[in-house]
Amino acid sequence: MGCKKCQGFISKYTIDRVTNYVDVQTYKFKLCWGCGFFSILPNIRDEFTDSIMEDRTIIMELIEDDLLKPIL
Repeated sequence: MGCKKCQGFISKYTIDRVTNYVDVQTYKFKLCWGCGFFSILPNIRDEFTDSIMEDRTIIMELIEDDLLKPIL
């Protein structure tokens, strides 16, 4: 399935993050390699999602560091 905006290739990723030192929150990313569009689920505002929205290069750093796991 391609991007709705540019029909480019979309990759899906997941990452587990510890919140409140106890709970684990799973985030799912969809990233278009054509136009750069991305989405984060669940659609909540927290420190992690706010930092990604401010600096989108963080996504590439997470991929390079193998912290984002691809969903096949």
